[in-house]
Amino acid sequence: MNTLAIEADAKQPKLKLRYRLINFIQEQVYGLFFGHIGKLSMIALYFILTQWLQGQQVATTIFGQHLTVYLWNVKYIWDHLLSRDAAHGGLAEWLSTTQWNNIRHVVRPYLEGLMALLLYQQIGMDAQKYEQKTRESRLDALDRLLMRVPLIPLRYKPVTTAQEVAIPFIVLLLGTVIAIPMFLWVLPFFHTTLHAAWLEPQLNAHSSLAAKLYADGYDAFILGIVAGFAVKRITRPVLNANMMFFCRRWIAQGRHSHWWMPPGMRHTIAALDMREDSVEHNKEQLALKGRWFGPFVIVVAISILLLAVYGYYIIAYIA
Repeated sequence: MNTLAIEADAKQPKLKLRYRLINFIQEQVYGLFFGHIGKLSMIALYFILTQWLQGQQVATTIFGQHLTVYLWNVKYIWDHLLSRDAAHGGLAEWLSTTQWNNIRHVVRPYLEGLMALLLYQQIGMDAQKYEQKTRESRLDALDRLLMRVPLIPLRYKPVTTAQEVAIPFIVLLLGTVIAIPMFLWVLPFFHTTLHAAWLEPQLNAHSSLAAKLYADGYDAFILGIVAGFAVKRITRPVLNANMMFFCRRWIAQGRHSHWWMPPGMRHTIAALDMREDSVEHNKEQLALKGRWFGPFVIVVAISILLLAVYGYYIIAYIA
């Protein structure tokens, strides 16, 4: 059983229809907002990693000596990473410039869709329900196999700091593996059936709507969302651990749930706060996560917000 299992298993009273509707609307508002944060943060990260350094010359003075440093031209290498039509020192000369351009132009929207879904799922995570379903579920053959892999998070074992650090790289690796067949076969089919057959005529008939809502990477963005669902077996335990951490931290500071919180977070805090010694108990549970778990999660959360701000600046004033 998950050591983070919530002690309070009392059945919650069934809400009236209007309250369920309010919770649904509130959940979607939070989800869409955080989904946009994920999208913008990935725009910033992509720009920093592949577009920011363009062979800039930096002049500085150290101990009275004037030095000139030429930064690595990351943008040029990325723009020709797998193309064979330019001398670049990239990874391999496999594709023509046109072929590589077509591929690299869908990388960012694909990652945007993946990150947007993860942030959407994160803010909508109901750790109380997730823990209950975990206790009622049984391990299958794949779960037994993954239990033996230390860095793979799973709902049946506590999420560690090492897994929190490793999960972005694991998701990126799995996302790449998933993306290859999707871009080779699914994307052309998707583009032909949905885009060319239905979406394209609609956009041509409503050009103003097209200018506002459509971009060349729309199909890749959708595939990124699909990939996010495909890796949920390993991402949801981490999302749950993150939500549990912030809920326990909130209670440990002597606070209670409020109406303005996302429904899942509000529900989890209410369940964790049912004990008379809830403050002390949740402090103890936080300590069990280790010294670095909390600071790492907080730093990542702040970094994503800062990247989102920079991402908005990029699309508003640069790209």
